[in-house]
Amino acid sequence: MAQGGVTEGDMQAAMKLLCGAPVHYSTDSEVEAAVALLLDWVRGLGSSGTLPGAVTVARSTGGYLPPRYLDRLSPLAERLAEALGAEPPTWVPCSSCVDLNLVNDLGVDAEVFWLDEFWLGEDGHDPLVPITGLGKGARHTMDSFSGHTFLVRSGGGSELVPEASETWRMVSVTFGEAWQEVRLSMSPVVRAPAQRGRTARPPHPPQGEL
Repeated sequence: MAQGGVTEGDMQAAMKLLCGAPVHYSTDSEVEAAVALLLDWVRGLGSSGTLPGAVTVARSTGGYLPPRYLDRLSPLAERLAEALGAEPPTWVPCSSCVDLNLVNDLGVDAEVFWLDEFWLGEDGHDPLVPITGLGKGARHTMDSFSGHTFLVRSGGGSELVPEASETWRMVSVTFGEAWQEVRLSMSPVVRAPAQRGRTARPPHPPQGEL
C-alpha cells in the first residue's frame, strides 16, 4: 500500500538498498545513496502529513563501523528530526551496550572477527567481519552488545596451508554486565567456520598493550 506518495516499488527499492548488504561491505556511494533515499522517504511522509509518533535510531558508537561510515551515519538522527520538523533527538542510555575487553593470553598472535549472524548460511556472503589483530599479550577494548558473538583465530600454518595449525575460539557477550573482560585462553575452542570466501585479514596490525 502506498503512503504519502510512496509506492510499493519505492518501498521494495528502499528495502533492497538499505538492507541488501551490511554497511561493512558497502561502498561509500551506496551508503550515501541509502541515506539520501531514507531522508527523501521521510520528507515524503512529512509533506503528506503521515508522521510517525516516534522514531528510534540505533547507532554504533565505534564498535564495528569503520570511521568513514561512522562519520557519515552519526548525524543521521539529527537529520531525520530536521526532515520531520521534530525536536532534536534525545539519546536513551543503552541497556544492552557492553565495554568488551579482550585479553590475548594465548602466547601467539590472534585475529578477532565479529560473527554477523544475519548472513549465516547465505551463499556468497561471509558472516565473519574482521575487527582487529591482537598480538600476544595484548588487550583490545571495544563497544559491543549483549548477545553478540566473536570468533578468534590464532596460530596458522604456512602460506600454502594456512589452516594447518589454526585454532578458533568463540567469545560470547553475555547479558547483565556493562564491562566484560575475556581472556582468550578461557574461551571455548570451536570448529573452523565453513564460509570464509570474503574474509580478509584485518587491515591493521596487532594492537593493545598489557
